[in-house]
Amino acid sequence: LGKMRYLFFDIEASDGNYGICEFGFVITDESFTPLVKKIYLINPKKPFNTVGRPGRPDVHLYYSKEEYEKAPLFEDVYDNIKFALEQKDLMIFGHAVDNDINYLRKGCDRYHLPYINFDAYDVQKMFYYFAKERNRFASLGSVVEQLVQKEEYEKLVEHRSVDDAYLTMLGLKAMVTELGFTVNELIEACNGCKIISKEFINRLKAKEKDRREHPELYSKSGKRCSEAQVIWGDFYRSHLPLLEKEESLGKICGISMRLKDSVETITEVVNLMKERSLVAFDKITGADMLIVLDEEDKNRLISTLKYPFNGKYILLKDFREGKY
Repeated sequence: LGKMRYLFFDIEASDGNYGICEFGFVITDESFTPLVKKIYLINPKKPFNTVGRPGRPDVHLYYSKEEYEKAPLFEDVYDNIKFALEQKDLMIFGHAVDNDINYLRKGCDRYHLPYINFDAYDVQKMFYYFAKERNRFASLGSVVEQLVQKEEYEKLVEHRSVDDAYLTMLGLKAMVTELGFTVNELIEACNGCKIISKEFINRLKAKEKDRREHPELYSKSGKRCSEAQVIWGDFYRSHLPLLEKEESLGKICGISMRLKDSVETITEVVNLMKERSLVAFDKITGADMLIVLDEEDKNRLISTLKYPFNGKYILLKDFREGKY
């Protein structure tokens, strides 16, 4: 049997989303000695929008906009990328691999190309198991800073895909060295670090289909609501017109998120509110009363609320008995 090789890859996008503008990879032997380094610049045919985005970090790409726009399209380098990722004697690694699989999927959809099928191991997820602070979404830069000697990476440029691929390799190498593990032993210790691209894409597509067909079941952040959350959402939205009415004063009622954990509990609360002509409100500020699960839930809210709640806390057991 031939020796296993490792491929580390990274993708950059012009819009921080799906306009792929770089694909870089590094192939090493089992001792992490680099054998091949390669970068493909890609014309994203999308606007460049990587800085000044609300709530998202700025990304400064290494190459100029003009260099990317002179480069081939994704469909022109697709065969090269597919060949690199589908080789059978390679173990593939990346940082936040699910993002990169989605970039590739969107590129394939855009140019009507077959999906690239490969298994990859997420070094970010491995670092989650390894790190003392257990930062699930640690950036590549922070992983490298914590694990790798500065002289090994100081000449590399973050957000240059081939350099980020190399940084990913340095992070994995440092983890197995410090733990005294083989790569396979680290993979075995890190449950969930293996991503099978075909299965991941199928899950994504199923979720997108569900969201298209049932938009009412999703929050603004894109997270699927539970059945209990849907029941509460329908109820409080039906009361929005009542909030400005004078007869609603003193009757506006919010609930703790803990009550949304159970369909049975939220159904009971909603029915009691209907019987008592209370007005449902989905915010704490502005409510006259707040129903909480128990004393522990009440104390949790008191300690975590940014601004004190000036209304009345009502324990669920007291609300059931009408003691408020």
